Amino acid sequence: MVKDLISIIVPVYNGEKGIGTCLDSLIAGDYKNIEIIVINDGSKDNTKNILEEYKVKDSRIKPFHIENGGVSSARNYGIEKSNGEYIVFVDSDDYFDDCKILEKIVNASENGKYDIVAYCIKFYDAISGRLQEKQYYDESINDLPSLEKQLKYVISKDQMVISSCGYAVKRELIIKNDLFFEKGIVAEDTERTMRIFSCKPSIIFINEPAYCTRRG
Repeated sequence: MVKDLISIIVPVYNGEKGIGTCLDSLIAGDYKNIEIIVINDGSKDNTKNILEEYKVKDSRIKPFHIENGGVSSARNYGIEKSNGEYIVFVDSDDYFDDCKILEKIVNASENGKYDIVAYCIKFYDAISGRLQEKQYYDESINDLPSLEKQLKYVISKDQMVISSCGYAVKRELIIKNDLFFEKGIVAEDTERTMRIFSCKPSIIFINEPAYCTRRG
């Protein structure tokens, strides 16, 4: 584990149309102490060549080409190859639209005090070309005295953190508690997030809707 290093894990399958936008948003960030681990999950399009080009463009991009095994398998492979103190998951057709978001995550972690830094997700409508915010955390959540009360609050506000792309998580927490993704199931994000919460991690919520996920 490398202190203050963020490992960004990007699983991709036949992602030639969106992977460039995704990677451009990651390497453009102000926070430079990152590694971008891209798991090419047996793509049959031009993804492999695109990743090799980006590898030359930025040495922080580390592509791995494996046989197709599904998103859970690809993410698990990325975790095993990661070296960061925190892990961030980004889907290959998504992106960050705030160049300072990783710096904000590191600052919010208060030098590794928190196991999880949760941020907000918003949706990009590919048909209309508009961004539609989904989450806005009330940062007073952080003043609540327990994880149970925090989770009850976000559930009551329909702000439950389910997607693995909605938070940075300590690699140590994952490894220590075997919090890898279950293969071959539906809603693997939900199942894993529930296991993470059962470990009673410390969480800080930041009102930063910087993660953009595509629809349509």
